[in-house]
Amino acid sequence: MDKKKNIFSRMLSSFTSMFAGLFSPKARKSMNGLSVLEEEAITSPTKVVWKNFINDKLARIGLIGFVAILCFSFIGSIMFPMDALNTEAVIKNVQPGKGYLSVSDQLVKEGVKDIRSGITFSIGLSNEGNLYGWGIDQEGSLNIPDDVKSRKIEKISIGDKHVLALSDTGKLYAWGYNNFNQGEVPVEMKGLFEMEKIQDIFAGEQYSAVLTKKGNLYIWGSVLSSKLDIIPEEYQGRIVDMKGSSYNMLLLLDDGTVGTLGVAGNDFSAVPEELKDGSVKATQIAISFRNGLVLDDQGKLHVWGSRDKHCLEMPEIDEKIVEIQSGKNSFYALGESGTVYTWGTNDLGEQNVPSNLKATAIYGDYFQVYALQENGKVATWGNDGYTLGTDEQGRDLLTRLIHGGKVTLIVGFIACLIQGVIGIIVGMVSGFKGGWVDNLMMRLTEIISSIPFMPLVITLSAFLSTDMTSDQKMYLIMFILGCISWPGLARLIRGQILIEREKDFVLAARALGIKEAGIMVRHILPNVLNICIVNITLSYASNMLTESALSFLGFGVQPPMPSWGNMLTNAQKMTVIELYWWQWILPALCIFIAAFSINLIGDGLRAALDPKANEK
Repeated sequence: MDKKKNIFSRMLSSFTSMFAGLFSPKARKSMNGLSVLEEEAITSPTKVVWKNFINDKLARIGLIGFVAILCFSFIGSIMFPMDALNTEAVIKNVQPGKGYLSVSDQLVKEGVKDIRSGITFSIGLSNEGNLYGWGIDQEGSLNIPDDVKSRKIEKISIGDKHVLALSDTGKLYAWGYNNFNQGEVPVEMKGLFEMEKIQDIFAGEQYSAVLTKKGNLYIWGSVLSSKLDIIPEEYQGRIVDMKGSSYNMLLLLDDGTVGTLGVAGNDFSAVPEELKDGSVKATQIAISFRNGLVLDDQGKLHVWGSRDKHCLEMPEIDEKIVEIQSGKNSFYALGESGTVYTWGTNDLGEQNVPSNLKATAIYGDYFQVYALQENGKVATWGNDGYTLGTDEQGRDLLTRLIHGGKVTLIVGFIACLIQGVIGIIVGMVSGFKGGWVDNLMMRLTEIISSIPFMPLVITLSAFLSTDMTSDQKMYLIMFILGCISWPGLARLIRGQILIEREKDFVLAARALGIKEAGIMVRHILPNVLNICIVNITLSYASNMLTESALSFLGFGVQPPMPSWGNMLTNAQKMTVIELYWWQWILPALCIFIAAFSINLIGDGLRAALDPKANEK
């Protein structure tokens, strides 16, 4: 009796507790702090999937990585627009680095006498005759020799990668890049310089020039193609100033006329007659890559040459000009009021003059510009460097990575859409219909699967390369990728449809008279959608890698349009692998991060969408 009484007491106690839990506010809380009703509330399938996905650490890492890649490519392309056709050979293969405009504080403290720039660096000459350098060193250009540091320097000039300096005793120093001996003083000319005394110096792109006090000009270095060393006799002894570009030099003569040296027959050599016949007396000269600029004794400007860099589009100037300077593709003029006028290209910020600037002197070379203000400080604008360096054609690698990622991501995405649409339709129809329809579609699937993708694309590329633009070839890759990669998805869906079509809800839908298309789309498709999502997600990474491989081999997206694949093409050169690591490691890293992140997301979705995988 006692045992029966104890059992009955426990049953009564359990029933009382259950009843109290349903109706008593105090007893409504469970051990984990939730009410019984809350615990029994049904969570939506979407929330369950999201909860399972977000609880997966690897899936979270993949999601963060993919979102970062998307922001880098799509938001970055808005912030950093790109002109795919714009190249600048002089700044090719520049290593990553910033600070091209970081003027030395000690130079400002001692007072600025002159500032000259190379392609990635600048050197300033102080009023005390000392040199101070900043930027990214090119071939030892910033390694100022100890002998130079111990001298008082009067003049300085910088080429693309080498430097010339003239001391107060008239001794000439040269250092830096020396592939054509432009970075050293020729032995045979030293005697001439001692006799005639050096008046001025000029360092150009792979050549050097010296103007003596007798008005004679001497040039050495890379002059074979430009013929700059062929100086007419009527010029020698009359030259008072000189400025040079890659293939030409502009000379100011003692009678106020100008002359030219170098390649003839181009836009630059067509000097206006008034500058040659003495109608206008020139006082200052400047030269860009293909244009000349002259300041006359009335403070007026005269410009001529090529139109392709906007250097002929001189702004309206209502005051007298007191100084002119030039960059590689731009001109700068200083007015009496201290206003700086600029024109030419603005690819590297050469026209971005600081607002309200009042200057007393300007210094411009290549792509860096400096302006001395009345308080002794230096205002700067122009090229401040390349975060990820440049490629073999002088294009900013960061900008090309951004836009190349956009291309690669879009190609993979569109291919996945095509693949998904074809695969889902074929798989659903084949599995639901069965019979001869299933037989026919599966044989078609086998035929498509047997087509070798790479040889097909390479063959088409060879036949159509001369007739198609880069954009058209990109669209072709999207289409072919999508039209050939769907058989795997179709087979997977067909197998799932064969199971789903025999279930009771399908039979009930048939009995209600719902059309077959409605049954497939509204009732069966939602049950196989999880398989589609996982498969397409994983295929996305595969399509991206395929596009990159094709572009790497030269059969995909064609330059100058960038993609991560064709940016890796240079990795086939041993020189690039050894010396220019940023040109191949960075695109490869972007491909790896994107593909790895997408695969992590796909694996996370597969686990989150599979109920059995989440059972404990």
